[in-house]
Amino acid sequence: MHIAAHGFYEADTPLFSRLALAEGDGSDGNLEVHEILSDVDLRGVNLVVLSACQTALGKVSAGDEIVGLTRALLYAGTPGVISTLWEIDDEAAATLMNHFYDRLLHGGSAADALRFAQLQLLHGDYPDPRQWAAFTLNGDPQGRWSCVAPGVPAPHRASPVHPSHDRRHQTPRGDAH
Repeated sequence: MHIAAHGFYEADTPLFSRLALAEGDGSDGNLEVHEILSDVDLRGVNLVVLSACQTALGKVSAGDEIVGLTRALLYAGTPGVISTLWEIDDEAAATLMNHFYDRLLHGGSAADALRFAQLQLLHGDYPDPRQWAAFTLNGDPQGRWSCVAPGVPAPHRASPVHPSHDRRHQTPRGDAH
């Protein structure tokens, strides 16, 4: 599940941190943490991607639990959530997501696909970490996207990309930095 929206972290009342979705059918359009905890079942969803600002933030409760969107989605049953630690740039996020989904659809794990996408931005048009490092994976790093119907051959698995294979980013000794 991919959600590209506005995210709002409420530090004083983290149960009201929210994703701003479209209004309609009696809904104000806000999907709040307390609503996810009480009304959302994501047991059949392998991965939730929140391409929205500050969706990984949360507040430690008295029981040492983190109250926020990411934790609520994990409690709702999805094994993995990609979310953000700070405000994100829309264009950089779109570029990152294109690389991420390309890698994921070619058989990479969620962790591998996120790492790959972040490296593409680092070595591409967005070298400033503030533009791509906000995205973090919580939960199962091995989660995989499966868009293959029964009886249809799976796409080939992409090989990992290692910075040491890129000569532009090596020290005189040949070590990647």
